[in-house]
Amino acid sequence: EMLKKAGDLKAMQMQGMRREWEAAPEFMKNTAAFERDRVVTPLRKGPADELIASAERWKDEGNNFFKAGEYQNALNIYIKVVACFRHFEHGSK
Repeated sequence: EMLKKAGDLKAMQMQGMRREWEAAPEFMKNTAAFERDRVVTPLRKGPADELIASAERWKDEGNNFFKAGEYQNALNIYIKVVACFRHFEHGSK
């Protein structure tokens, strides 16, 4: 009985996470790629001023790509910036 209740609870949690995932815009889903990024992940855990400074540098880099018409490169950089502050994680919380 207890195992069944635990399974039901986990299923409800997963269903909620699935709804959140499906409702998210595509660029937010792409932030999952930065879950264990060797640069972004430590920044999330460090001082906020370092995180913001890095994000601003990357945003400027993305803007330069955009101005040059390199839209996919710009998008990839912008996703990295978003991943600094809000991101999807693999697995359960």
